[in-house]
Amino acid sequence: MSDRFGAPPVLMGGSVCLIIANYLFYADTKLGSAFLLPLYALVGLTIGVVGAVPSIMVKSFPPAIRFTGISLSYNISAIFGAGLTPLIVTIVAANDLFGVAHYVAALFLVGFAIGLFLWKNRIQGLPAAVHCSLK
Repeated sequence: MSDRFGAPPVLMGGSVCLIIANYLFYADTKLGSAFLLPLYALVGLTIGVVGAVPSIMVKSFPPAIRFTGISLSYNISAIFGAGLTPLIVTIVAANDLFGVAHYVAALFLVGFAIGLFLWKNRIQGLPAAVHCSLK
């Protein structure tokens, strides 16, 4: 979908769909899990929005530094994501029944904001500096 429609609309639409599916899933688990498997499948389907990220990352770096740029940015973000997420989720889950849902929603609001930024600047996965230098 990212190749056909561009990364920004896929990132924005997918983020909204995932937030909705996420809250439906957590609401159902709190209400007795009547629709657990279908909602779990829906969340699994909507998490596919992360498929737009590699497209954006590849187009964000010129070929000469692409491997280094992608590996460095990906691994630094993985350090913070993998290191802080269990701590944050444990704290918010202890204080709020929907704490984990709020955390997931916050992450995908960031994804929506990135998609909006790319769309408003008419960038299909390229940062402004690279986009301008290719003209």
